[in-house]
Amino acid sequence: MSDTVKTEPASRADVLLAVRELIAQRLELEVDEVQPDDVLFELPGMDSLRLMHGMLLVEQRFGVTVDTNKAITVQSVEQLADLLVDTINGDQS
Repeated sequence: MSDTVKTEPASRADVLLAVRELIAQRLELEVDEVQPDDVLFELPGMDSLRLMHGMLLVEQRFGVTVDTNKAITVQSVEQLADLLVDTINGDQS
């Protein structure tokens, strides 16, 4: 069974929860400790290498490749989820 999720339009709530779960797992935190408005680099234990690895996990989980130019502008958990939703749903703006 694959961990890749490929859906029609992605639900923002589902993607946000999945992103929070992946980040929490990677940083060995409880999901409740990763809130949508949290700044990624302010999360306990987050550094650039963990963030890059986390992005790879998120891309694998959702079966997409996020535009690097857009990814580097992401600052919060919520912004990461929104970028994923746009990518999954094919919004290239």
